[in-house]
Amino acid sequence: MEALKSQLRILLLCLLTFSGLFVSNTLSEGVTPKEAKELRDEVREMFYHAFNGYMEHAFPRDELKPLSCEGEDTLGGYALTMIDSLDTLALLGDQERFTTSVEWIEQDCFSF
Repeated sequence: MEALKSQLRILLLCLLTFSGLFVSNTLSEGVTPKEAKELRDEVREMFYHAFNGYMEHAFPRDELKPLSCEGEDTLGGYALTMIDSLDTLALLGDQERFTTSVEWIEQDCFSF
């Protein structure tokens, strides 16, 4: 268990390190650093709006049906939205939610 946590921390650190390299090289001439920061913050806000909505209304089902605000198991009931969100949580540097999600998936979702 400790080995898995250690590996996840190393993976998260690598993702965060390399994501910073890609972001710094993607600014075009038409976007100022201030505008880039505003856009980054807007994307972060939109992600958390969707993620928190899923966690509140649909977790642990696969996905959130947006009109009814209900969860639905479309592909086997594996909390697929949570699994799909792991890379974004890592890129956003949200270690707490990333770790909590991985631990839930490990304990409650799959048994090998």
